[in-house]
Amino acid sequence: MDRRHIRTRMNEIKHQLQTVVDHRERYRSKREQNQVFQIALIGYTNAGKSSWFNVLANEETYEKDLLFATLDPKTRQIQINEGFNLIISDTVGFIQKLPTTLVAAFRSTLEEAKVADLLLHVVVASYPEYRTQYDTVNQLMSDLGMEQIPQAVIFNKKDLCHHNIEIPVSKSTHVFVSSRNKDDKDKVKQLLIQEIKHSLYYYEEMVDSTNTDRLYFLKQHTLVSELHFNEDDATYSVKGYKKQ
Repeated sequence: MDRRHIRTRMNEIKHQLQTVVDHRERYRSKREQNQVFQIALIGYTNAGKSSWFNVLANEETYEKDLLFATLDPKTRQIQINEGFNLIISDTVGFIQKLPTTLVAAFRSTLEEAKVADLLLHVVVASYPEYRTQYDTVNQLMSDLGMEQIPQAVIFNKKDLCHHNIEIPVSKSTHVFVSSRNKDDKDKVKQLLIQEIKHSLYYYEEMVDSTNTDRLYFLKQHTLVSELHFNEDDATYSVKGYKKQ
């Protein structure tokens, strides 16, 4: 391929990435003000992040076996337990030996993940060298100062596995799934609920049955684990998890 064409294409990509960064920064600031729980999908390129984003968000984003197929971190609002709203974002795929001219622009797209409350790391379970990709992503997370963000791991494409998978040396909770298996969506949702509880603060609150606005707010903005109506005093006993 002609070098001039390559340079032109790289400049186009950098320009697109900067536009994305500016656009996402405005929306990210608004979400932070509203204290919305945020999840970011991360992983090596072609690991299946966009596939799982589509499954969880019921969306059809751009799925293609190409480098930088996902330049604009797609972000959607989803519900986990019939009420609790959270934001999930798809990010650009990681690669080894990224060209120096694209390093800064590549990292800038991960700003969406840097402010996430939980990282959902997608790994290709069927790939023999999955461990190398797993370590590459975690090393980049460390380089970007993101190793402190809670992480859960999705070992994807289990339906294509023809080898034994060793459990990675990690404290992260994980599941073995396939985005093609409808039942596995519930497995991932349960994983998210478990990790969200660990990231939030437990609370208990009594709400008058006439205070419907408060009940609606708690269901939408906190992870309600128990809701009980007390007939004696016409109140609701609410237990759940919320941001501090």
